[in-house]
Formats: sequence, structure tokens, C-alpha cells
Amino acid sequence: MILSKKEIVEKYPNGNIAYVETRAVISPLWIALYPNHRIAPDGTLWIRTGVNKKYGPDGKLRWEIKYDDCGNMVK
Repeated sequence: MILSKKEIVEKYPNGNIAYVETRAVISPLWIALYPNHRIAPDGTLWIRTGVNKKYGPDGKLRWEIKYDDCGNMVK
């Protein structure tokens, strides 16, 4: 079960966006449904959802990876 979602945005020193991802915090009770989960340093369980994008310093898209609501990559 997804408890909350948060968009993570990293930027280059020049202010351009470097990386964008959406993380969803999941309940420990439902961990079996999310085989691709990660554990944050504070013990929070999370997965990637939606589209993650990496940009170059010039602002051009370098790559993107799509994830479903269970944290699995979508082709």
C-alpha cells in the first residue's frame, strides 16, 4: 500500500534540472507486493513510480525510465 508520494528534483549548479523522480513511501505490511523496494537511511520503505528523467547540463533529456505503481520498470 502506497502511503505517500514525493517528487525528487536535483539541479546542476547552473540551475538546470539534472534529475527528476517520483518516490512512493510504502507500508511495511505490504512489502511483498513491492519486490523493487528500497530502504532509506531512516528505515522508510520506498519505490520509484511514474517517469524518472535524467537531463544533461545543457537541459537536454539524456534518458528516462518508466515505472508502474508497484515499482516495476515498464517497457
